[in-house]
Amino acid sequence: MTTKIIVSFHIESTFDPDLIFKHFNPNTITKNLKVIPIYYQKYDPDFSGNIITKIPSNNYTASWIYRIADIVNEEEDECFDFVLKRLLTETISSLFTVEKKKFIRKIMNDYDACCYLRISCFDLGDYITRINIPKEVMRNLAETNAEVEVCSHSKNIDHYKAYKEQKLYQF
Repeated sequence: MTTKIIVSFHIESTFDPDLIFKHFNPNTITKNLKVIPIYYQKYDPDFSGNIITKIPSNNYTASWIYRIADIVNEEEDECFDFVLKRLLTETISSLFTVEKKKFIRKIMNDYDACCYLRISCFDLGDYITRINIPKEVMRNLAETNAEVEVCSHSKNIDHYKAYKEQKLYQF
């Protein structure tokens, strides 16, 4: 059995169809974090697009998303916990230096933005899988006031129509 793991870090401005909030420029985030995102968008209420919150391509919010992913192949004796820990460690080392944490907090304060780390696992089957998040990851998220979301799915990505067209979930 193979399991797909996606670890993504999201920075998003407030959903704003009424044009009352400030919104960041995602290019500024890329420049300051020195990391290329898998997806970003500028706030553009004049563009007629998707208006679903928390999903990329929503023109009523600005967003910046970093993502790494891997496939765990249990037939090759790969360990789910080892692969997840490696992905989380890489995310922390890429995004959570002292300087970058200060910048993330500044973006959150200046634009009332939210940040969250999403761990998405697919093709887990019908059994319960425990997700271990290392203390270092939780400490770094707490220091930036970011949240954690864990989304576990029993079937493959292709089974879930909401994920099908999103670049975030493509391998």
